[in-house]
Amino acid sequence: MSTDDPGAKWTWVDAWLLAATADARSGCSLSELIGAADGINHAIPTRDELASSLGSLVAAGLVAQTEGRFRTTVQGQAVKKHRRGGLFGWSKSLLPHLEDLPRPSGYLWLIESEVSAAYVEYTRSH
Repeated sequence: MSTDDPGAKWTWVDAWLLAATADARSGCSLSELIGAADGINHAIPTRDELASSLGSLVAAGLVAQTEGRFRTTVQGQAVKKHRRGGLFGWSKSLLPHLEDLPRPSGYLWLIESEVSAAYVEYTRSH
């Protein structure tokens, strides 16, 4: 579900999760996305961060969700090509390019047990 809020602004969490989403055609599972997010930012996104940011990224057409997998769309890859820097460089290099786009208000319905299971899967494989 998404609604348009002309005052909504992209956040560093949005940039973080866009950076963590796989570009590959096969995408990534929620567990793999959590792992990539941890690798980029040395932090685990919360269920609310995942739900809000992924929901807006999907609503904006920057990320596609298919059968529980997430992949960056062509439009999302156009934003991600500006990614520069190390640990926190992604935020400073991606966020200005996101800010050029309207941020639809979106919400991806994730239940806590689904996110917890993805986290457990990530920690077992890591």
